[in-house]
Amino acid sequence: MNFIDTPMVEQSLDDIRMLQDRVIEYGSLYELTEDKIVHIELLHALYALIDKQMILYTRATLCGDDSATELKEDIEKVAKKVFDDDTVSVMERLQICKDKVYNHLKKIDSEEDFEEYEGLM
Repeated sequence: MNFIDTPMVEQSLDDIRMLQDRVIEYGSLYELTEDKIVHIELLHALYALIDKQMILYTRATLCGDDSATELKEDIEKVAKKVFDDDTVSVMERLQICKDKVYNHLKKIDSEEDFEEYEGLM
């Protein structure tokens, strides 16, 4: 069985698609309302999306399968276009993004205990 066809990878891809849809949905809603809870949910979804992408990229990097290598290279091509920077690895760039989202969440949610916020998801 190819890497890309394994149930774990299929589930990861489904999760990533769902989180991408959620980010778009919350992003559109936040543009209209500028509601703090919607903003927090948007950032939580974005954080989870980046986390899932990092995990999938790591799995593809560690697997020697041709489909994994192809997926890894596709991710790298997209990252190169999005980040327009060859000097930083995909994982480093994703970690930078994840850290920025986390710090922004802490900043906007400073009145509440950030560690105990479970979100609406």
